[in-house]
Amino acid sequence: MKALEDYYQVTKEMIEMLEGEEWEKHREKAIVQLDSSILKREKLQLEIKPPFSDAERALGERCVALNLRLSELMGMKKQEIAAEIKRVKVQSGIIKNMPIPMNRL
Repeated sequence: MKALEDYYQVTKEMIEMLEGEEWEKHREKAIVQLDSSILKREKLQLEIKPPFSDAERALGERCVALNLRLSELMGMKKQEIAAEIKRVKVQSGIIKNMPIPMNRL
C-alpha cells in the first residue's frame, strides 16, 4: 500500500505544480522537478502489485482520476511551450530579415 500512497502523493504534487505559480514563475525549475517526479512515479508503478484491498482499490481509482487530470495538464503545457517556441522562431526570423540601416552607410 505504501507504493500506491506514494504514487498518489507524487501525482498530486505534479498536478499542483502545473496548476500553481511554480510553473508560471520558475518554469525551467518546474520542468526539472516534473522530470524527476515522472521517474519516481515509474519506479513506484512497478512496485504496485495485486492483490489489492478495498482501500487500495479506492485509492487506485483516485489515482486513475488524477492521472487523467495530469495527462490533460501536461498536454496543455506542451502546447503552450510549442506555441512559445514557434512565436520565438517567427520573431527571430523577422529580426534577421530586417534591413539594418547602419550597414548601408
